[in-house]
Amino acid sequence: MRKEFFVSGLIILGILLGAVGLGLSRADFFIVVPLLGAGRSLELPAHCMREPDGYKRWDCLGPYFENLTMQTSARNAIAEATRLKEEGVVSRCHIIAHYIGEAAWEKNDFDMGKAFSSCTPGCNKGCFHAVMQQHLRYQTDPYTIVPQIKNMCDSVSTDTDTSYRRVYMWCVHGLGHGLAGHNYLPLLDAVNACETLDELRSTKRCIDGVMMENTDQYLSLDEDHLREIIPEICEPFESVDPKIPVDPRLMEYCIARMAYGLLYYTGHDIEHTEELCEELPQQDDINVCKNGIYERIKRKKPSNIDMDLWSTTKGYRARPLMCGLGIKAQKT
Repeated sequence: MRKEFFVSGLIILGILLGAVGLGLSRADFFIVVPLLGAGRSLELPAHCMREPDGYKRWDCLGPYFENLTMQTSARNAIAEATRLKEEGVVSRCHIIAHYIGEAAWEKNDFDMGKAFSSCTPGCNKGCFHAVMQQHLRYQTDPYTIVPQIKNMCDSVSTDTDTSYRRVYMWCVHGLGHGLAGHNYLPLLDAVNACETLDELRSTKRCIDGVMMENTDQYLSLDEDHLREIIPEICEPFESVDPKIPVDPRLMEYCIARMAYGLLYYTGHDIEHTEELCEELPQQDDINVCKNGIYERIKRKKPSNIDMDLWSTTKGYRARPLMCGLGIKAQKT
C-alpha cells in the first residue's frame, strides 16, 4: 500500500514539474490536467480574468465550464456560473451556459432528452438552448429535420419542478439557435421552420433564437472586423426581391436582437454598444438598435450595472418589439 502511494506521489510530482517546465500558469494547469479525485473542483483560470468582461472573457472560460460539467454535472456548472455573475466576475452567464449545454450533450452520449433534463434554468436557460442547438447541428440533412420541428419539443422534461409549458418554450428557443447556427439553414428558411410551430408564442420564441444566433456567430471577431460586418448582419431580412415578401418587422426584430449580441460583445458596456449600433447605415435602424440595448438592460439587469443609477440617467426608454410576430417571412 505504501509503495502504491509512493508511486502515485511520484507521478503527481512529475506532472507538476512538467507543467512548470512548459511554462503553464497555475490556472492553465488545472485546465489541462483532469481532476485527481471525485468531489474536487477545478480552479478558475486566472488568465481569463485578464480579458475584458464580455464575450472574450466568457469564451475564455468556456473550456473550464465544459470540463467542470464533464467532471461533475451541468447543475453544478450552472451554479458556479451563477455565482460568478452574482459576484460580478462576469456581467452575464448566458453564453457560459451554452458551453455547459454543449458539454452536457456530449456527456449524455448525444442523447437530447437526457442532456436536456440534466440542465437547470440558471443563466437565462442557456444550457437548454445549447443542447437543442447541438442536437440539430449534427443532423445530416437540415431540410429533412424541418418537418420534425413541430413535435421535437413535445416530450422534453427537466429534473426541476418547472412547469412543462416553460420547459417547452426553453426548448423551442433552442431550436431557433440550432436552425440558424453553423449556417444550418438560410435565415429566412430558419424563420419559416419556426413558423411550423402550432402557436404564435412558440413561433416567436423560436424566431428569437434564430435572431440571437444570427449575431452570436460574429462575436469572436476582432472589433474592426465586427464593425465592418454589423451593416450586413440583418441584410437577409431586407425586402429587395418583390417575389419574396418579407415581413418588415423581421428587420426591426433582427436589429433589436443584434443589440443583445453587441451587449454580450462589450460586456454590457452601454456606451460602447451604442457606438457599435452607429455602424448601421440608417438612422432609424440605429435607433432600433439603441432601443434594443435599453430594453435588454431593463429586463436582464446585468451585474455590472447599477440599475437604480441607470434608470435615473437613461430612463426606461425601451418599448417591446414584435409582440405580434406571426407572418410568414417568405412564401414558398
